[in-house]
Amino acid sequence: MEDNKGVTVIIPAYNCEKTIGQVLDAITGQRYPNYEVIVIDDGSTDGTEGIVKKYPDVKYIRNDKNLGLANTLNKGIKLSENELIITLHADCVPQTKDWIAHMVEMVTADEMIGAVSSKYTLPKEIWEKLDFIPKVLFSSWIDQPLGFLNNKCDIYKKSALSQVGFFGSRYFRVGGE
Repeated sequence: MEDNKGVTVIIPAYNCEKTIGQVLDAITGQRYPNYEVIVIDDGSTDGTEGIVKKYPDVKYIRNDKNLGLANTLNKGIKLSENELIITLHADCVPQTKDWIAHMVEMVTADEMIGAVSSKYTLPKEIWEKLDFIPKVLFSSWIDQPLGFLNNKCDIYKKSALSQVGFFGSRYFRVGGE
């Protein structure tokens, strides 16, 4: 693994004041030597902006209007100068200080790999809101490999995203997976 590959972590944010601090604490504490963090606020009306601005090394961008997840991610990708792009939702907390390094190692292991998904943990505030049935459904995913990318905490090669036209923005409420 080449530790010097530049990585851009894009965090789309919308009314996530209750969770984004935990995410930013975890991501800004990474040991990986060459990464930037961009939070793109998609029109939050809560205290998200104030929390993000407490992190001086995090770039904060605010959309003038709510663009939806796919357009927000695409905006971040186009602003990045790095080939490796991590998408990290504002309610997904990396559990180790080597998470970025591990993601880079996986996506660069073979030139044919264009993207890798990560195991993730929901913050306590989100998990407690789930009703019984969703808890049962989601708990079956714990420690299981996913057969799909969900852009919650994935790493992509920018060149691979470019080949497929980035995230599809046809449907506003989905991430263009």
